[in-house]
Order: sequence, then C-alpha cells, then structure tokens
Amino acid sequence: MSEQKIKDHCRKVSQEVIKLLGPVECLLEPLQDGINFGSDAYFVVIKNGDEQRNLFVKVPPQSNDIKQFFFESLPDDFYMFEREFYVYNLLRSLFKTVIEDQNQDPEDILDFFPIPLTSPGEMTFSRGMEEPLVFENLSTLGFEMWKDEFNGFDFDHANIAMKTYGTLHALGLVLHEENILKDVNLLKLLNMDITKSIFNESGLEMTDKGFKAFIIWMKDHHENEESICKLEDQLRNRNYTKMMTEMFTEGKNHELQVVLHGDASSNNMLFKYDKT
Repeated sequence: MSEQKIKDHCRKVSQEVIKLLGPVECLLEPLQDGINFGSDAYFVVIKNGDEQRNLFVKVPPQSNDIKQFFFESLPDDFYMFEREFYVYNLLRSLFKTVIEDQNQDPEDILDFFPIPLTSPGEMTFSRGMEEPLVFENLSTLGFEMWKDEFNGFDFDHANIAMKTYGTLHALGLVLHEENILKDVNLLKLLNMDITKSIFNESGLEMTDKGFKAFIIWMKDHHENEESICKLEDQLRNRNYTKMMTEMFTEGKNHELQVVLHGDASSNNMLFKYDKT
C-alpha cells in the first residue's frame, strides 16, 4: 500500500472519525525495521491548525523484502490482515456487549484492547486488505513497552500481564458458551487450523532456521544442557510439527474454548506508569 494511499486514508479518518474540519496536513514516519514483524507500520501525525492527533497505522508489507517474503509465503487462506481487521472492529464490539449485559463498565475491562479508528462503512471480508488499520498512537499518551525483553517481567508487570490474558480468554469463553459468535466471516477467520497455515515448505524452513539460531545462542550462553537437547530433538526430522499438531488438536477438542490472539504476547504489551 503506497504512502500516498495511507495519507489519503488518514485524512479521511481525521474527518469522518476524529472530526477534524478543514484541510489536514499528514506526516508519516515508518516504524524502524526489526520492531514490527509481519506488516508495515507507521507513526502518523495529522494537523489542522493548532490541533494535532497522533496515529499508528498497520498495512500489508511492501517496504521490506524479508517481511514481504514471509507474507507471500503464507497460504492464500491464512487471511492475516482480514482477521486482524475483524478482531479489532467486530470482536471488540462483541466483547463490549458481553460486558454491558453484566451491567459492568466495558471501558474499564477493555482497557487492554485498542479502539480502532475506522471510517463508517460495510464490514466486508476483504476490507483488512483494502485499507489501513488505524489506531491512536498510544506512545504519545505515555504508554511504552517493557524494555528488558530477554530477562522477562518483574512481578508487578507479570501480574498485570496475567490478568490481561485472563480477561481476554474469559471474554472469549463467554462468546463461545453463549453462542454469541454468529458472524459468518468472523467465525471463518477465528476457526483456523494454524498447522495447515505454517506447515508449508517456506514456513518449515523459517522454523528450522529459528530453532538452529536459538540452539546456537543457548550453547554460546551456556544454557541448560537438557533444554538444548530437547530443542535438538524437536528439530530432528521436524518433530516439532508432530508436537504442534498434537497440541493444536488437543486445544481444539478441549471443553473450554477461548479466543486466542497470536500477537497477545507479553513483549507486545504497552504499560502506562504513574509519574511517582
């Protein structure tokens, strides 16, 4: 998606969603390589006189050969951007309904779930490939990621993360148990077989390289020998495909069904800190 198309769409959002009137200046800053793995992303500043809003935009990758290779190696029915668009624009509203039905405040419970800035229009299956996914740039509001990625969270951050995972899974559980998930497109996008999506030759080659790189790193840093042996065994004859298939099948057949977000990992969480 061209930068000009992204600018045009952000101007449309500024008028139809944010309600900035008059001509709008739009400035794009690409997210640096290595931070966003599966898409192109931009920090966007829109200005109208003295008024300014800061946005974060995600689009299918075109600017980086590695990201584009990864994206193009996915099966045609993986629907990565279509799924993400539906999750933020439809699934969030279903969660909100579930919470309101219990006479609770959805904004308090859903504070972990960014609100998309989406122009009015029909929710079509392919819309996620046709227009950018737009959010407010939360970093300008004081939110930031945990810095020590390799050593993991301290207790306070881990406590918040576990509460967030629990909230996401509990809400998904209610959607399944109350049979609220009725949208045909959303059901199709959520009910995917991840093993079929990543077990093509390109995906397997990337997984092999990831295993090998991680094993080398563990050996160089004198990590636990038993753990290294287990990884080497998983890599041998691609035994990890059997393990993943067994775990996926067990999860799909489990009595408790939830909604899993593939990017809901601790290193992707944003935290906001008191000034004290």
